[in-house]
Amino acid sequence: MSNELKIDQLKFDELKFRCPVCHAGQSVRNACRRCRADLSLYAACFRRLLYLRDQYRQAQQRDDRERQRDLFAELQQLSPTHAVD
Repeated sequence: MSNELKIDQLKFDELKFRCPVCHAGQSVRNACRRCRADLSLYAACFRRLLYLRDQYRQAQQRDDRERQRDLFAELQQLSPTHAVD
């Protein structure tokens, strides 16, 4: 991984909350609007992902590279396909 992380490495603009069972697009919720699958764990993870993304962007604006590295590491654990090095 390079010493300087860039927000474009985080492909979060393409994030959409979809039911993993029936693939229905929807707002973040604990049950699927279409198939009623329990999405509570998935929704909690997704909310955490959005929070970390926002925190990462704030750290980037402050040029806080240590915080960026910490956040990036957690983002990679939660969503390896969206946080790439």
